[in-house]
Amino acid sequence: MDDSEYYSLMNRSSAWALQQELKKKQQKDTKKVVQENLKKESMNYTNLELRQGKADAEMLLEKNKE
Repeated sequence: MDDSEYYSLMNRSSAWALQQELKKKQQKDTKKVVQENLKKESMNYTNLELRQGKADAEMLLEKNKE
């Protein structure tokens, strides 16, 4: 949330409404970070090998490089 957005909320909202908006923003940011971390972690060779076997892991990593 940038300064202009924050101040516009401060000028038109009560403290409770502002807190709710900030909570929503924080939850969205947290979800994005968690999803990005899971995506990075799932494409790790070791994780792919454990779940799908060596040949499949190699194939998937080669496919994603293209």
